[in-house]
This record gives sequence, C-alpha cells and structure tokens, in this order.
Amino acid sequence: MMMLYSTSFMSWLVVMIVVIAVINVEAQSQGNTSNQTISTNSTIDGYEGRFTCVNSSLTFDIDDVCDGQYQCPYSDDEYICDNEYCSSAEYMCDYEDSYECIPLDYVCDGYADCEQNGIDEILCDPLDCVPSCRCSAYSVSCEGRNIVDDTNITKSSRDLYFIGQSINGTKMPLSMPFNVTTYPLLLRLNIYNTGLRELLRADFLTLTEIRMMILQYNNISRIEDLSFSNLNKLTMLDLSYNSITRIEDFSFRDLNKLTSLYLSRNVIESLSSDTFSGLTSLTEIDLRFNRIAVLPARVFKAFHLEDLLIDHAGIIELEPGCFQGLEALQNLVLYRNSITSLPSGAFRGLESIIYLHLFDNKISNIDVDVFKGLNTLEFLDLTNNSIIELRKGLFEDQSNLTWVSFSDNPLEYIEPGTFQNLSRLEYLNMVNVQLTNLEPDTFKGITSLKGLSTDDYRLCCLFDETDLCTIASSNFLDSCSRLMPNTILRVALWVIGFGALIGNTIVLVFRCRTDHSVSAKTQGLFISNLAIADFLMGIYMLIISSADVYYGEYFYLYAEQWRGSVTCKVAGFIAFLSSETSVFILAIITIDRVLCVVFPFGKLKFRATSARVGVALIWAIAFVVSIVPLVVSSYISGFYGQSDVCVGLPLNVESTETGELVFNIERRVWEYLQYETTKRPSWVYSIAIFLGVNFLIFILILLSYVVIFVHVRKSARSVANPASGSGSSDRAREVKLATRMSIIVLTDFFCWMPVIIMGILSQTGAVTLPVSLYAWSVVFILPINATINPYLYTFIAICGSSKTRSTSNPTQKTHLTTAVSETRA
Repeated sequence: MMMLYSTSFMSWLVVMIVVIAVINVEAQSQGNTSNQTISTNSTIDGYEGRFTCVNSSLTFDIDDVCDGQYQCPYSDDEYICDNEYCSSAEYMCDYEDSYECIPLDYVCDGYADCEQNGIDEILCDPLDCVPSCRCSAYSVSCEGRNIVDDTNITKSSRDLYFIGQSINGTKMPLSMPFNVTTYPLLLRLNIYNTGLRELLRADFLTLTEIRMMILQYNNISRIEDLSFSNLNKLTMLDLSYNSITRIEDFSFRDLNKLTSLYLSRNVIESLSSDTFSGLTSLTEIDLRFNRIAVLPARVFKAFHLEDLLIDHAGIIELEPGCFQGLEALQNLVLYRNSITSLPSGAFRGLESIIYLHLFDNKISNIDVDVFKGLNTLEFLDLTNNSIIELRKGLFEDQSNLTWVSFSDNPLEYIEPGTFQNLSRLEYLNMVNVQLTNLEPDTFKGITSLKGLSTDDYRLCCLFDETDLCTIASSNFLDSCSRLMPNTILRVALWVIGFGALIGNTIVLVFRCRTDHSVSAKTQGLFISNLAIADFLMGIYMLIISSADVYYGEYFYLYAEQWRGSVTCKVAGFIAFLSSETSVFILAIITIDRVLCVVFPFGKLKFRATSARVGVALIWAIAFVVSIVPLVVSSYISGFYGQSDVCVGLPLNVESTETGELVFNIERRVWEYLQYETTKRPSWVYSIAIFLGVNFLIFILILLSYVVIFVHVRKSARSVANPASGSGSSDRAREVKLATRMSIIVLTDFFCWMPVIIMGILSQTGAVTLPVSLYAWSVVFILPINATINPYLYTFIAICGSSKTRSTSNPTQKTHLTTAVSETRA
C-alpha cells in the first residue's frame, strides 16, 4: 500500500513539473511577441484599474501594486513602494537579503547607485514624451500648461515635477494644472510656480502612496478641509511661498506619518490650538515669514520637534503655554518678530531646550520667572531688543547657560545677583548697551568667563582678567584705575592743594599791610590778583581730591558720569580760569618790570588807574576764554576735550576707526575687525590755548628777563668805581639778581613747557601718551606756579626788606637796587 502511494505521488509531481514548464515556455513566447509590439512604457492600460509592467505585457489589478508581492519582471510594482527602512527623501535599493538607502535625487541620474543590481536606473530609459517634458518609466518633468495630461505619458510614474509658465506676468493656470489622480503611484509631487489658488480634497484622492508633496511658489490661498485625509503615507509637505492667510482647524488631520511641514513665506495671520491636530509624527515645522500676531496656548500638541523655526513671522504676543507639548524641542528660533514681552509661562514645557533665539524683537518687559524650568538652556540670544533692566531671579534655573547676548539694548540697570547662578557662563555679549547704573557686584556669580564682547570698558574692569574682553570701540581715557592711580598722587594732591590755598591767603593778608607808594600799589595790585588766581587753583585741586575720595577704587564705574557732571565742569572752569589768569598776570608783571628797569624815568609806566584797567581786562579775557569750552563744546565735537581731571589738556589725538563687528564661531564672541584708522589733531581750542598762547607768553617772559638782566648789568658797570672796591659787591648783586630771575623763568618753564612739549609730541603722532599723565600733570605740573608764586613774589620780598641797605654811594646803586627790588617785589 505504501509503495502504491509513493508511486502515485511521484507521478503527480512529474505531471505538475511538465505543466509548469509548458506554461512558462508559452508565457515566454507571448512575452517575446509582445515586446515587439507593446511600448516599453509602464502604464495603466486601457482596462479600468489595470497596471502594465515595464518592459512586459503583464497586467494586473491596480490594487495589487505595492501590496508586498513582486509581480512584474523588474519588480517595478513594488520596488519603489517598499521604503520601510529609508526616509522619505531616500530610495531603498532592495537586494532581497539586504538593502541600501540612497538619496532620491540619485535615481535616474545616469549612474547606477544601487551597486548590486542597478535597479535605480533600470526604469529610467527615455520614453517618447510630449514637447517640453522629460519622461522615463520612473519620473516625468514638464514645463508648460496642461501638457502632463497627455495620454502618451506613463501614469505609473513615481516622481512628477511640473513648472508653470507666466503670461504677461500672471502665473498660469489658476486651478490644478492637471489631473494628478491619474498618477496613483506617485511618491513625489512637485508643482512649482503656477497660479494654483486652492487645494481640494478631490485633487489628491488617489495619491495613497505619495511620500513627498512640494507645492512651492504658487498662489494657494485656501485649503479645503480634510484635503490631505487620504495621504496617510505622506512624510513631507511643502506649502512655502504661497498666499495662505488662514489654516482651518484639522486641515492636517490623519497625516499621522508627516514628519516635515513647511509653511514659510505665506501670509498666515492666525493659528488655533487645533491647527496642527493629528500631526503626531512631526519632527520639523517651518512657519517663518508670515503674519502670525499671537501664538496661542498648546498650538503645538505632542510634537516630536527638535527644531522649531518661527522667525520673521510677525509674532507680537506669546501666550503662556504656547510651546506646551514640545518636550523634545532643542532649538527654538523666534528672532525678527515683534514680540514685546516675555510673560510668565511663555516657555513652559520646553524641558529639553538648548538654543533660544530671541534677537531682533521689541522685547521690553521680561517676567522674572519666564525662564523657570529651562534647566537645559545653554544658548540665549536677546540681541537688539528694548530691554531696559534685568532683575535678580531671572536666571535662577539656568545653571547650564554658557552663552548669553544682550547687545543692542537700551539696558540701563542690572540688579546685583542677576547672574548669581551662572557659574558656567563662558561667553557674554554686551555691545551697545547703556549701563548708567553699574554696580561693583553686578556680575557676581560669573566665574567661568572665557570671552566678553562689549564697547563699555567698565565691564572689562569688573572681571579680574581683562584680556578675556573684546572691546568693540574704546576711548583713550578708558582706565580701570581710580581717579588718582596711586598713593603718591593722592597725598601730593592734598598737600599741594592746601599749600596753594594757605600760601596765597597769606599773600593777600600781607598785601593789605604794604606801603602805599605808587609803585608799591601797582605791584601790589598785580600780585594780589595773582594770588587770587593761584588760590582758585587750590580750590580746583581740593575738588579733584574730594572726588577721588568719594568714588574710591570704583571710580571707573562712574568716570563717564563724573566727566559730564556739573561739579567736574565747574572744576574745569576754575582750573582753566586760574591757569590763564595767572599766565596773563605774570606777563603784565614782567612787562611792568621791563618798563621800570629799562625806562626808569620814562612816562610809559603802569599807574594805579591803568593797572586796574589792565587787571580787569585780564580777568574778563580769562573768564571768556574759560567759559567758551562749557558753552561751545556741547555743540561742536572735538572743540575742547574732557578728562577725568576735568581739564582738557591736549595730550592725545582723535582717532577715527572704520570696521565692523564679526562673530568668531570658534570663540562664540563678537570681535571688532578694524579696516582703517584715521588720526587727526583733537581739541582745537585746547591746542590753541595751551600750546599757542601759553607758549608765546613764556617766550615773552623769558626774553623780558634777559633784557632786564642785561640792562641792569650794563648800568651797574657804568657806575662802578674800581678804586672804591665795590666791584665784588656789584658782582654779588648780579649773581643774586640772575638767580632770582632764573628761578622765576624756571618755574614758568616747568609749569607750562612740559604740557606744551607733551602736547606737541602727541599731536604730531610722535608718541602715544598714557592716560595716567593727566593725573600727574594736574598734581605736579599745572599747580607749580600757584604753589611757588607766593614765595617768589612775596615771601622773598618780606625777607629782603628786613635787611639793612648799604649806605655807600647811594646814587651809584640806584639802578641796581631798583632792579633787584622790582625783580623780587
């Protein structure tokens, strides 16, 4: 029995093999015959719902396409559909036991990228196509109007690219340019630059296999409800560069595999909490360049986005909770909108946020707890907003923040403690801010700084290592020291200031008790006014000393305010008035002595009236010269400079730089890239006074005393009597006279010439002087005359008057005695 069953089974198996062989031979014969008559197009044939394989006569139901069963000789019914392991932008090379993903653009590019079987190029043989189209069994690319409805074009294409035309500047056509439902196997559809105005559900009913739809540069303004309801395999939808004003609720329902949605360059005015309902797989959305006024709460529900681009979108308001549901979001781009405030809860739910871009908005109000919960935030850009102040607690949870920018804000105040928790902050950009109320502990808590970009040198001073600081622009007066840089200057300023006050007060008291002769009255008037002028210099020095004590070691924080303060301007006026009045009075005293010595019996002399007029004129001129900088410098840039010591000594040149701020990607800071530097003499008024007028007066005084000495010596020798033995006495008087004149000239030299010499060197560009020279100049150079003049013109005269005068030959000694007394008066 078993033998019988075995024989029967073997017979049946042989019969089946023979039948299958006959069928295969017949099918092959029919296939060869068909290949001679049937086009190599892959198409839906004349029978309703039938599909024709490429390079074959085999046809079958359209429902069998992409069903997982290979039925065509070249597997064209399945190979383009089986994309389980590759992205929507890739094509899967199926090698049966393995696969490979290549970019979709590589298909039909003339090169076999699927190395094992070259299947990416098999279906790409050129087909007979209508003009203006390029066709293959895989793709169709056309340019024109309604031409893709031609029956000669294969309807089994997977990639359809259509470029519209414009007639008289109008995009054509105004409706769907062709019946895309006749392309049921499309994987990618690109309709570009047409006048398409609306999308209807009927347009896409048959496109159940489509993965990518690109409808850029059209005039789409309306999307019918549920237009994409059948596209449950769609992964990318691009509606950029259209005229969409509103998206209805649930417009994208059932697109549960959509990963990328592009809506940029439209005119979308509003969104609702249900606009994006159903997009459960979305990982990328682009809403840039729209007119969205308000971003409503929970508009992004359960998205798996890592990047969200909403820049240039016209956003004015962020409702609390508008980003709720974006727990995976890492990069949020909101720059170049019109956001005015950041309310509490605006960024609620952003548990993984790393980069937050808010620059180029109009943000003026920031709630203290707006960033609460953003523990992962590392990058925050608030450049170019309207932020006025930052309050403590703003960055309470941002311990991982490493990069922050507040550049280009009218930022006036930062409450101490604001950066208390930012111990990991490495880069801080604060260029073009207006921090007027900067306190010593403003940046307390920042301990890991690697780079600071600013145009305010004071911020650099608050950090120990100023080499980390990049200055966008600088002033030669910028310094991190106090007003008087060291102890020597501070002590000397007080000592010399009090010395000038006390010494000149004694002079004024003493002059009230002098004799009342005409000569004495004239000289006394001059010297009394000289003492008043020098007394003012003492007042100026005490004002500067007091300011140094008041501001202390943090003077640099308030230096700019100090330079523009009323106190500093008054101090500068007093110093200028004192210095120039003293210079002019010394000149008139010198002229008076020349007249008395060279023309002792002449009529050209200062009398009481002319002396008063001369002194009054000097004070008037000095007052005008001193008040002009206060009035004019506010209107004319570079007219008269200012300094920390409130006197515009011409010790620098004005430098004009041409350049720009460039972002250093490696250091993640802005750096100033200088193109060109132009230097020109600065502070024209200061140069004219200190380097011009004062220098000429010094030369006048020097020459005058030379004339006096020569004339006195000549007169003494002409009356000398060798027999009387008075030669040695006369020489002693000449030596004494020369010594006193030299002291007068030298004090004037050391008071004026250092400033003149330094000014000439700096203005010619020969040297660049440190800013500390201003402090040294006002302590040891500018007040020299004010301190020494009482001794030269009064105290020495007091000592000299107590000595007994020689009685021998009084007539012969008249000229010499007059010269000596006039010189020391």
